Amino acid sequence: MSGSSRYEIDIIANNKAATALGKTDKQLKKIQTSSKKVNSSFKSMGIAAGAAAAAFAGFKLGKAFLDTAKQFEQLNIQLKYITGSAELGAQALKTVEEAAGRSAFSLEQMANAAPLLLTVSTIDQLSDSLDMTGDIAAATGLSFEEVAGQLQRAMSGGIAAADMFREKGVKSLLGFQEGVQYTAAETEKMIREAFANSTTTIAGASKEMALTWTGQVSMMGDAWLQFKKTTMESGLFPALKAELGNVQVFLDNNKEAIEEMAIALGEGLAKAVLKI
Repeated sequence: MSGSSRYEIDIIANNKAATALGKTDKQLKKIQTSSKKVNSSFKSMGIAAGAAAAAFAGFKLGKAFLDTAKQFEQLNIQLKYITGSAELGAQALKTVEEAAGRSAFSLEQMANAAPLLLTVSTIDQLSDSLDMTGDIAAATGLSFEEVAGQLQRAMSGGIAAADMFREKGVKSLLGFQEGVQYTAAETEKMIREAFANSTTTIAGASKEMALTWTGQVSMMGDAWLQFKKTTMESGLFPALKAELGNVQVFLDNNKEAIEEMAIALGEGLAKAVLKI
């Protein structure tokens, strides 16, 4: 092969190599650009997911505060009508909060049981009633509300009416004898004296349970519940209720227009479904 022909072949080969390398470089740049877009998309997705998670967490936290406010608002209404006045109802709630502070059982459990106990207890007796309810629950494994219900039945209908107390052996622990009939008044007197004089072995069980891990966790939960309650009662809950009232006024004032919109929406959706 002549020198000129070899030279021409080298030029052609170099040109083709340069062209191929140029195309490869362009492809690499495209891949790099695509990679950046993918990374950017993943970053955007991460930011969006983080924002969604934060919003969800915020929603759950806000709902927890609102649920606490609603719970205590309803409890206040119950206590008001059971005790006969808002002042006595507030006093009863304060008694519940103080009792929860020295018990293994939660403020929420005691608050739910208080209306039951107040049907067979005076305001002055409520503190003792909560304490002995906790003692029986701690010693038997019954829930706080179950014991409160059994005490209500026993003190209003006699110990024979408290079936769960008989099944769990509470009846004998409180000094009641089998085969003997006890009136409601006699039952209440015996139960209260058993705890006041510590003649029953289960007196003080709740205080001992308060020192356990479960008891300590319960008290931590009470602190969080009190924080939510105080936060909502310090102006936030009344403000939210006022805004809710404004929404209700708007809905009432625009009832016809809202109904027309609802009918139009329903008819439109129905037509769309029939065309599918």
